[in-house]
Amino acid sequence: MDRLAAATGQGDDVRLALAELVKSGDARVQRGEEPPDAERLEAHRRFRLVMDWEHFHENRIRVRRGCLRPRTAPWGPATRA
Repeated sequence: MDRLAAATGQGDDVRLALAELVKSGDARVQRGEEPPDAERLEAHRRFRLVMDWEHFHENRIRVRRGCLRPRTAPWGPATRA
């Protein structure tokens, strides 16, 4: 947990994000035979984060940033005089 927090620069937010991923079903945490509680992971112990990418993508909304070009001019299709 310490190394992940240091690598991301997020500190305590890493634990909260990890707990939310597990709670939502997007991921699971593994350490040894029994799955540990994501909210109570010891800061210095190793663990494995296993993502369920299918579940993750099923429950997300895609947002694009930027402006799409209109297919026609905003005042309507071009006409000939």
